[in-house]
Amino acid sequence: MRQFLTWFCLSSALVVQAGAPAEPYAYTGRLGLDITKVPFSRYGSTVAFSKFTEENLVSFHATGLPTGVYLRSVDGDQRTHPVFRVELLDADKPVPFVVEAGPSLLRLKAAQGIIEVCIADSNRVKFRGHGVSLRLVAQDGALAVPNFANHWEVNSERVMEKYMLWSTRGELHMEAPWNGLSNLRVAATFSPDPESLRLEGEIDTYPSVWTPHQDSETFDESVRTVEQDYGRWLKLMPDVPRDFGLGAELAAYVNWSSVVDRSGYLDRPAMLMSKNWMAAVWSWDHCFNAMALSFKDPDLSWQQYMLPFDNQRPEGALPDMTTSTSNELNFTKPPIHGWALAWMMQHGGFTDQAHLAQIYLPLSR
Repeated sequence: MRQFLTWFCLSSALVVQAGAPAEPYAYTGRLGLDITKVPFSRYGSTVAFSKFTEENLVSFHATGLPTGVYLRSVDGDQRTHPVFRVELLDADKPVPFVVEAGPSLLRLKAAQGIIEVCIADSNRVKFRGHGVSLRLVAQDGALAVPNFANHWEVNSERVMEKYMLWSTRGELHMEAPWNGLSNLRVAATFSPDPESLRLEGEIDTYPSVWTPHQDSETFDESVRTVEQDYGRWLKLMPDVPRDFGLGAELAAYVNWSSVVDRSGYLDRPAMLMSKNWMAAVWSWDHCFNAMALSFKDPDLSWQQYMLPFDNQRPEGALPDMTTSTSNELNFTKPPIHGWALAWMMQHGGFTDQAHLAQIYLPLSR
């Protein structure tokens, strides 16, 4: 599903063009997510949690995988990859659970207990729980390497990304039999402390070498930090009429959570078209993101507009699609960039010499 939110924000921006609504909608930040459709993620992160069902397996390019909740990576290939299947265990046996999600917190609730997940920073996933164990089943091609003090590095060959798993309360047990060439399977189980029946742990993502660090926040403090970050984002959303409130809440979350940190060919913070199965920047969709942001977040707006020009060919062509690891040059999109810039100049600014000096020659080419 294309990031419908981008189009909604554009229409919202057009509403502002005619003047702010008499009674604009007040964003609440309280939003329930259906992670079969909208992934649980956050601004800056390449990690997303989704629930695979029989209905969406084909869209996720995951035919043949078991259904369930997955931690996925949106780094690199536009077709995002599952990294771990998430299970809840009672007495070492998987138990059914229901999913509740909002912008800052993911809850996996079973009759026997609960696991809560917060993406505390762009490269850090924190979790806690009680009454049940958490098992992460790595997908084929993963390699598990013991680190230190019961830390385990999982190198996901499909994603070309690494994950450091470690427990801060309870125990971590890694199942990773070795056949001399590779691991036959990789599964990490976080078990609760026997006395308190509680567990806590972390999953850190990184491309090369993990940097040890001390945790400066409790789990609850991390949730509040994410809530504050999201709250600041909501203040930068276009004003919309109150009748559009529910759509505006979902739109704001999708755009916020679709941004990833700069990496590789993405030389700036990049709003992907989606963190489902269009995890890339296309050289016309990015214009609509820039237009929607131009009213109240001009800096991020300009970053979105300039992204394809960072990878412009000498003859002037823009890449059709850009990810952190690739540029696709064999297709082109309609040349709407002059029209989009004129619209932004008329409605959002960017008429100063500094901005125009940056874009004049690239746009001319």
